[in-house]
Amino acid sequence: MKQEKTLKKNKYIAPKFTLGQLTKTILSNLVTEKTTRIGESGSVCLVVAPSASKFEIKAAVEYLYEVKVASVQVVNIKGRSKYFRGVKGKLSGVRKAYVKLQDGQSVDLANI
Repeated sequence: MKQEKTLKKNKYIAPKFTLGQLTKTILSNLVTEKTTRIGESGSVCLVVAPSASKFEIKAAVEYLYEVKVASVQVVNIKGRSKYFRGVKGKLSGVRKAYVKLQDGQSVDLANI
């Protein structure tokens, strides 16, 4: 007899992360005019570790800020070269995460 494998649709079991991984995932919050504008619609912009995955970012935000996350979008910003007082330097790249919170959830990043 063959046993049939059944897959549950749209069900993903998130991997378990340690507390150390979650606290090292989020480096800082990003406060600019654009992030303030998107913050009014229930989203938060964070600077995250370069190796962080979407699932790890979601777990870290839900654990550290005690909110429910609807979705996570990640953007990698490349570093660029820049001249400062005639000396060539390099700005480091950064990985940003735009985290959309579920309805009724909010995070006050100014008082953290």
